[in-house]
Amino acid sequence: MEKVFRFPGNPALKISKMRIRVIGIVLTVWITSVCATAQAVESPVQSTVCDLVNHPLEFKGKLILVRAQIWSDYRKFWLNESWAGSMEMGKVCRWLPVEFMHSTNLAGSSAFGTFTGRLVYEPGLIPGSIRVHLLVEHESDIYNQKIQNGIIAAPLLYDRTSKTLLRPE
Repeated sequence: MEKVFRFPGNPALKISKMRIRVIGIVLTVWITSVCATAQAVESPVQSTVCDLVNHPLEFKGKLILVRAQIWSDYRKFWLNESWAGSMEMGKVCRWLPVEFMHSTNLAGSSAFGTFTGRLVYEPGLIPGSIRVHLLVEHESDIYNQKIQNGIIAAPLLYDRTSKTLLRPE
């Protein structure tokens, strides 16, 4: 005979102990899966453009957050180091090519902002070398956006140490 639990105040309402156990197990599994999913949210590693282009393998497989200046000529995007990201005035490093996973209103402009994404690795021109670009999943805190009118010349950065102008690849 199956044991039955009767609710006080309503003797017609009854539930078996077996059903109570099944409901308890289902709720436990559901709560455990919700907690595991919440813990699986990845927090980004904050970096600078210079660190990304100089030490790309350190960021393999990681979600990256970078504050930088972005440039676009309507077809391509590049990030370069900005004072907002490095806190060092006049710091210059190589350009970091950028692609967006979604449409953006930054085409044909320059701006400062925060970009979150992952590095994509490709074989370089020299055997054993790699080339990287940032695949942006999210952009935020965009400010000082300037739309480029007319023909857009590739931006150049002056590197004081080598006394040369650096242009995007």
